[in-house]
Amino acid sequence: MLKNILIITMLLCLIFATACTDNIFDNKKSNQQQTFQNIESLVGTQWELVYFFDAEKNEIRELEPKSSNYTLSFVSDTFARSYSACNMTAGEYIINYSTATIDFDSIWATTLAGCPEAEEDERFWNNVLHKAKYLSSTEEELKLFHNNKKSHLLFRKYEPRKNYLVRTDWYLLGFYDADKGEYSELYAPSHITNNALVFQTDSTVSGQSHLNRMTGEYTIGYSDSTIKFSRFSSVTTADSHPDEAIYSTLMLQVSSFSYYKHSDYDNYFELKLFLNDRKSFLHFWRAF
Repeated sequence: MLKNILIITMLLCLIFATACTDNIFDNKKSNQQQTFQNIESLVGTQWELVYFFDAEKNEIRELEPKSSNYTLSFVSDTFARSYSACNMTAGEYIINYSTATIDFDSIWATTLAGCPEAEEDERFWNNVLHKAKYLSSTEEELKLFHNNKKSHLLFRKYEPRKNYLVRTDWYLLGFYDADKGEYSELYAPSHITNNALVFQTDSTVSGQSHLNRMTGEYTIGYSDSTIKFSRFSSVTTADSHPDEAIYSTLMLQVSSFSYYKHSDYDNYFELKLFLNDRKSFLHFWRAF
């Protein structure tokens, strides 16, 4: 009798232990699925980099001049834009929300401004972004994982600042000459790859003209919508289009600006840089 009781007790313990183990395994599996699945849409969100965690070296790397200069925006369900220390990258991405996989292989630099102090980190940024294959996100945090699902880029939700033009990029639609009453494009079509303008910091800009990279400096007053470019010139010497000199000359005559969201299109913004006469203006646009 005692022997039977011991056998039954041992069987009950074994069953209980197996059930507990299965439960722990199921919970662990469920948590893993929750990490890499059920991601909500990222469309319309903007993120700024906190750091990159290298699992193989077990170290955190922050980028120069500071990690928050590196941002990522999901403009649509197939198009994304990112900023590095000096340049902008943009292009198509592929995402599968059910498996939490992502691919940035088609995102490439659209401006080529030089910034020697951050050149190494810019290359590193583009490299690790292209290696991202998995993601997890919360309302305030985004992680992009490499194939090992350990090394990752950590982002936090981007908070708009008072200097709202910083970290925005624009493409030129055209120039309105008030004296002639004419609206014209520069190197038509202006907005494809020509005449990109990027407000990198609260005092520096970069951009792209017809064939050359541009850099410049500016001062701005958000309260009275004044802006002045003290310098805007090319840093490369490729053969230039005649309109390139016109573009630089006009930028140096800018004295004020207007910025607004287009009333007929969601996530479409316009920027007008008015010349000294406050009537003629350079007309830019951006999506998101």
